[in-house]
Amino acid sequence: MVGLGAVIDGEMIDRDFFLGQFTFSDTTSNVKDGSLKFAMFDVGWSYSPTGGVKLGFFAGYHYWYEKVTACGLVCNQASILGCTFPGEVQVGFDTAVLAYQPTWHAARIGFIGQIALTERLSFSAEIAGIPYASVQNKDSHLLRQSFADLGPAPNVIANSRYAVGGEAELMLNYAVTPNIEIGVGGRYWGLTARRGEVLFGAAFNSFNNNSSLSRFDQQRYGVLLQAKGKF
Repeated sequence: MVGLGAVIDGEMIDRDFFLGQFTFSDTTSNVKDGSLKFAMFDVGWSYSPTGGVKLGFFAGYHYWYEKVTACGLVCNQASILGCTFPGEVQVGFDTAVLAYQPTWHAARIGFIGQIALTERLSFSAEIAGIPYASVQNKDSHLLRQSFADLGPAPNVIANSRYAVGGEAELMLNYAVTPNIEIGVGGRYWGLTARRGEVLFGAAFNSFNNNSSLSRFDQQRYGVLLQAKGKF
């Protein structure tokens, strides 16, 4: 299975902290442009214990990529970096300021089930655990690309090979023909890393200086419409 998508609206909240988790910058930007790509390849086996019921298991690989670009800077609080009051617009919304680009590679293993409700209507469920995943997130601070600051984008890169997670999908399906189904339902993906490294750009010796990554989470969920063929 492969998929493509577009992110057309939203907001990005960017918070920066000193040691001790003291917030020294807190801003919000508008997301106007983004993309989503994913692919899954699974192999498995299923059987029918009784009429109208199918059960099975699978194992496979999941690729997940997103990139969003945010424009403008609105202060959420006063800070030492120039925000004098909450709500102040520091950068106009026609200027790109931040880009966020995570890429995941995950192994997955799970179970599927399907039950026939009528001759054409059925309900299906899929649940998968992610025992291992890796992630690289490229942060681009687009207004800080001088070599005296963070350097050319992407200028903050996080890496982890120690991630786990879970995925689920619930669908109500209608068989248009014996080999073509349409369906509506919901899908959830959630992955989390608990250790790794964060590399900084030019001002920090061109990615040779790194810090520990203690947590990186990403989730996506929503309503799903699909058409599916089998052969």
